[in-house]
Amino acid sequence: MFAHFPLALAAPRLFSSPKIFRLLGQADMTEEPSSTPRVETVVKPDPTLDAKVIDIAIRLGVLGLFAYFSLQLVAPFFLFLVWAVVLTVALYPVFDWLAARLVDERFLQQS
Repeated sequence: MFAHFPLALAAPRLFSSPKIFRLLGQADMTEEPSSTPRVETVVKPDPTLDAKVIDIAIRLGVLGLFAYFSLQLVAPFFLFLVWAVVLTVALYPVFDWLAARLVDERFLQQS
């Protein structure tokens, strides 16, 4: 289960001798390995104003394409939504009149 976990990290006091490191086939933890080259961190310069403008333009373009394709996907349903709003507003007085006529007064008195 922990085959990839170095034994020197599991119990540092038990394996503090360089001789034990050699017996276990692990590198001495106190020395840097000579085969691994040093990698210096590269500090990235701040992006210029042109790079920022181009980045924002690309992001807005992708967002615009996403909005366009989303509207194209939903466009066939807009007509139904408009008719639903028209019928709701036009028939609300009828609903109100029917609700007043069909209310069971015994139900209202029980609550």
